[in-house]
Amino acid sequence: MNSNMLLHAVPLFALLLYALIRLVTGFNGLFGQDSHAYLQHAEALAAFWQGKSAMPGGLVASEFAPGYPAAAAFLRFLGIPTVWALGLLSMVGAGVVLALFMSLLRINMPGARLQSRALYAVLGLALAPTFVKSTLVSMSDAMALALMLAFLFFSVRSIERLRPWDAVAAVFFGVATVGTRYALVPLLAPMLLALTLLWIREKRYGHLALGVLVAILTALPLVLCTSNAAHGPLQHSLIGDWSVWNFFKRTFLDLNGAVTYPLPNIVYVFYPLFHPAFCFMLPGLLLLFKHTDVALSSRRVLLICLVFYLFFLCGFTRQNLRFLMPAYVVLLVLLFPAWDRFFAYGSYFFKKLTFGLLGLALLLQTAGIVWTLRPVLKRHNLERTTAEVLKQHLEPGDVLYGFDLDVAMRTYLPEVQHRNLWIQVYPTFEPGAWVLFNEPRLREQWKGKNPMINWQALEASGRLKAVQEMPEGWTLYRLEF
Repeated sequence: MNSNMLLHAVPLFALLLYALIRLVTGFNGLFGQDSHAYLQHAEALAAFWQGKSAMPGGLVASEFAPGYPAAAAFLRFLGIPTVWALGLLSMVGAGVVLALFMSLLRINMPGARLQSRALYAVLGLALAPTFVKSTLVSMSDAMALALMLAFLFFSVRSIERLRPWDAVAAVFFGVATVGTRYALVPLLAPMLLALTLLWIREKRYGHLALGVLVAILTALPLVLCTSNAAHGPLQHSLIGDWSVWNFFKRTFLDLNGAVTYPLPNIVYVFYPLFHPAFCFMLPGLLLLFKHTDVALSSRRVLLICLVFYLFFLCGFTRQNLRFLMPAYVVLLVLLFPAWDRFFAYGSYFFKKLTFGLLGLALLLQTAGIVWTLRPVLKRHNLERTTAEVLKQHLEPGDVLYGFDLDVAMRTYLPEVQHRNLWIQVYPTFEPGAWVLFNEPRLREQWKGKNPMINWQALEASGRLKAVQEMPEGWTLYRLEF
């Protein structure tokens, strides 16, 4: 198989696998609050462009970068339903990630065998449980990774081969990346600084000016999509709560209520090295790593990007494996020389042992995918089951107070008037309204916060009547007249 065929075979294999998982599980990509929020924001943007409503604003427009929902809204104009458009962006994004990943490995280590790069891409990335999840779920993860890798690909090629036009392309993809995921700024900044210093040294002032122009033109439509946001990216909740003291904490109180994680942030940022949601073979590659593996200037810059980004994550008040995927991809690039060393010597001197270890890694990765997707599918089924139950009781125009599941209910029951119990403390509640709540699950995390304050007021009213109990502790109530 020639190089071009194998380069396309890896992404194609992965996309077929992901499509099969979707088909077998019946998963539509919607899971948790964020994916439904992206869907609703994309539909609101499409409605604005059609002149049917005002520019969407509020907290979602402020907390979420506009690139992903805007791209889905654009695909809707092409006749693709929004739910499908979001899933398509994630699936295609994953294919682009794998193709660019293999290309970036070739630039960083041109002497490596193609089979080594392909197998590394499959085991290290295509079958990494967190990456599989990001491909299937309708969130910005896969699209942001694709844009980030495009930025890194053109940046590294510009540095290693002194190609100024690649730097201009890198600027375009860098701005697009930030427009899709705000939190990636710390990862891109060191590479962008290295490019700027390089082309100042080379006196390519025309290309630098063109890069600035490209950045402005790329950012303009993204800025317009957030013109009605409650606040700008610099007032993002993650930035506002950032602190060096968070490095050593594992319990936080923020917009997500009170949350306690298993380990402090300073350990959490090293999850890509040993957590089963990434890759089981990475700890072994560390034993084969040499300091000369980062001898190239571009690799040193990548290492700085990785350290700077992890430092930034350490100060957050939230731990999420999604946030670590960009760091994991950069780590894979840096560890590729160690992998190629293992693959070259192992397949020549210890062929049976090497392929036995690779087979074991494949089995462990498969088990990791099942373990990672199980709670996703469980939550997805809960949302759809709950929506079907509510359809049996609620009429169009009815008022439904809720929290957590309420974002999903907005998707599946758009004809109902939804009242979120987190957004404000309600002085009164409408008689005859419905309430969807899970007091045992939400009690500790939201103690003293709006959801529990509102719930306690509902209970104290004496008008709350349980209508139907549902899975996992959720109950539908009715406020009696």
